[in-house]
Amino acid sequence: MKKPIKYLSQNIENIIGAVLIFLMIVFLSIQVISRYVFHSPITWTEELAKMAFILSVFFGSVGAWHRNQHLALGVLTDRVSPKVKCYLRIVSDLLTLAFCVIIFPAMCTLVSSNYTSGMKLPVTQWSKWIFYLFMPVTFAMLAWRIIEELIDIVKAIKTKSYEFLCPEAKHEMETEEVSLDNEGKEE
Repeated sequence: MKKPIKYLSQNIENIIGAVLIFLMIVFLSIQVISRYVFHSPITWTEELAKMAFILSVFFGSVGAWHRNQHLALGVLTDRVSPKVKCYLRIVSDLLTLAFCVIIFPAMCTLVSSNYTSGMKLPVTQWSKWIFYLFMPVTFAMLAWRIIEELIDIVKAIKTKSYEFLCPEAKHEMETEEVSLDNEGKEE
């Protein structure tokens, strides 16, 4: 029982993101088939595909952070020692965490104002606040992942191992380094 729960807790944002992308593909396929095969477009599919795409971006950003696959400039970090890299990562994490904490109340206000105003999506007439609710949820998830990473970095510094990436990110980085090494040898 512990394995499925651990897997779910380590991959929840990726699972939700994958489901949303799958739904987006289904909605767009329905749209294309209804428009070009039956010559009668179904209007709600485009709106739901758009919402699924937007939400998948939010959940995907959390997954990218957790797997250390987010966009980053390695100009500085590639040239420093692993110890300094840990400290730079702490600074980066703290700045991103501060952003999450600062923007969270504004997102909650946005959800609340959409709820009280009764704003609805134009085609499906679903309440907008339902979709806006996922913004503070994903930023809270991102904050949680950052805190997890900060704990791992502090442990790495204490043990002088400087290994703080999650196992999936370590494996992917090692695989990427091996493939880059092989490319250089082939030339």
